This record gives sequence, C-alpha cells and structure tokens, in this order.
Amino acid sequence: MGHITRSELLSLLSSTEAGNGFGNRFLWVCVKRSKVLPYGGTPDGEKITPIIEELGFARRFALGVEEVHWGEDARPLWESIYGELSEGRPGLVGALTARAEAQVLRIALIYAIADCSSEIKRVHLEAALEVWRYCAESAIYIFGQRSGDSVADEILGELCKRREAMDRTEIRDHFQRHVSAARIDAALELLLSLKRVRRENQPTAGRPREVWYAL
Repeated sequence: MGHITRSELLSLLSSTEAGNGFGNRFLWVCVKRSKVLPYGGTPDGEKITPIIEELGFARRFALGVEEVHWGEDARPLWESIYGELSEGRPGLVGALTARAEAQVLRIALIYAIADCSSEIKRVHLEAALEVWRYCAESAIYIFGQRSGDSVADEILGELCKRREAMDRTEIRDHFQRHVSAARIDAALELLLSLKRVRRENQPTAGRPREVWYAL
C-alpha cells in the first residue's frame, strides 16, 4: 500500500509503465482527508480489539484452507459479469484497469477468507464488485481522457488549451518539428479511434486544409 498525489502520479508514471502491465497490478483508489487532527487521534481500544480478534480468526482459518471454491449462489453472477470485466476499456484507463476480472476474483477471495468461508459466496462477489467499481471510477478520475501515448496526449492537450482547430503544420510546429510526420499520424489516428478528436477538411483554392478539433 502506498500513497501519492494525483499531480505526482501523472508526472511520474510513464506511458511504458502504464501500458506494459505494471500499472494494472495496482488498485487505484482516490481518497481525501476526512478530518483535521493536529495532535493525532486516540484509537478506541474497545472498538479495535474485536477487529483484531476477527482478523486473528481469519488468519488461523486461512492457514488451514487448501482450496477455495465458487459457491453455487455466486456462479450465475460471476458468469454474467465476467465478459464485461474481461472486455476492457480504451485508452490509458483501459490499460490501467485491464486485469479487472483477476482483481475482482482476488478481492472476492479476500472477503471469503475474512468471512472464514471456503467458498466465494454471492455476498463476497458483490462486495468485491463494489470495491472494483470504486477503483475503476478512481482511475477514470485520475487519468481522465489520457490515451497513454505521449504524443497523442500532447496534441489533445494543445487542442483543448487552444479551443480551436489545428492543421498538421501547426501540430508539427508545436513539436518544433522534432516529432516525425509518421509519429504524428499514428497519434492522430489513435485519438480518432478513441473518439477524442474529429477531423475536418476545409476547402481552399488548392488542396483541402485538414484540421483537427478536440471533442
């Protein structure tokens, strides 16, 4: 478990780490401080002790379990949502949530063991799905419309900042012509496929002028 601010994460997590299977090994959770405690808090021992005891029971139970099976009441729900979980999403959010079915299964397993059950029951799966829903929504909030391609994200950011169309010459000039035309073409095609931009051909006295708008 670790914590980081949104701005730090966006600046430090590279597109390679996001897309190569490293980033989707984490459960992304947005949290905020609920109260201000300048001198810290004083835990209530009477409330904490039962939790510690329950964790002890779960640990001892887990040490004696060789295999956990699906409960009959959980199978229909798992079968109905498995396709959606494994289908994935486009863009950077899709890359960072690509292990949805595996993550939900692991969370459900944790709930089952914590409940001292050798079966994953429907209630465990439902709880796991709610945890995953929050994690997926957190990823959307953190990473927003980013594609995971640095050139594509730079183009989209500039289009959004200008709030007006750019043609290919303006896009190349934005990169001070340090990015090849082929690389820019690939980035624009990616943005098109993700429906983040639209292309328009404007008539001129000669060849039509191809311009790009952010959506």
